[in-house]
Amino acid sequence: MSAPEKVFGLLILHREQKPLIEKHCFGDCGKVSMGGIISDPATGGLMVCCEAACPWLDKQTDEAYGTTMSFGRPHDVYLRLLTDAPATGSAA
Repeated sequence: MSAPEKVFGLLILHREQKPLIEKHCFGDCGKVSMGGIISDPATGGLMVCCEAACPWLDKQTDEAYGTTMSFGRPHDVYLRLLTDAPATGSAA
């Protein structure tokens, strides 16, 4: 089996993150995966982003939060927090 691909989980149900995801991921960027929803009891669910360079990135985990399978391939999921300020790229 191939090495896991890196994807980013967005906290769509978080009250502070939801408006930023709607504004930037569905609006400005538009690259969020509409079919990519990860069921996660701890967060209530994650939207999936495959874009490595996010201009709205505030923080993201250095270590994978978890793994998932998609299209028959493994993916490591990193949590990502967004901001309205320019990207800082710091770790969560």
